[in-house]
Amino acid sequence: MKTIFEYECYKKYLNEIIQNRPKRGRGTKKNLAEFLRCKTSLISAILSGDRDFSLDQAIKICQFFSLNPRERDFLIFLVGRERAATTDLKDYYDEKMQNFRAEVIL
Repeated sequence: MKTIFEYECYKKYLNEIIQNRPKRGRGTKKNLAEFLRCKTSLISAILSGDRDFSLDQAIKICQFFSLNPRERDFLIFLVGRERAATTDLKDYYDEKMQNFRAEVIL
């Protein structure tokens, strides 16, 4: 499996994490929904559709999947970029992610 730093879309990353869990992730969306205090249908709708997690939910997702601080920061960048309404903000996140990737490679 690729590292989070190789992804451009947090949904693809989370879907792969779920699929790579035991039993191909069976029950993971339900457990994540309980952890986030939302419905499983919301998790499924976000991971397969046009909706996005909030930044508050993203922090909890990092806790749920036990991401380290660098992975956590990158997931927040990915979610923030997807939620960004302006090109300027998307560009900001793109720059942050590019810098982060450069640091990770070093």
